[in-house]
Amino acid sequence: METGDRSGLCSSCRYSQSCAYLKSLTMPVTQCEEFEGFFPEPGDDAREGLCVTCDNRATCMFPRPAGGIWHCEEYR
Repeated sequence: METGDRSGLCSSCRYSQSCAYLKSLTMPVTQCEEFEGFFPEPGDDAREGLCVTCDNRATCMFPRPAGGIWHCEEYR
């Protein structure tokens, strides 16, 4: 993976465009104190968290709590 790749949490973080940590990334981010996700549009069944941008969203069988999922090994 290239340095500065926006995978993991970064792909759904509202601060990814201006994040200072992205310059030194060598692996996907799975936990970040600065993370703040995007909120879905009304009527979106993903609610908030990683599910909003996950490729598995349509077929995922995991529960989706109101507070969102912020760590998932199946996230793509």
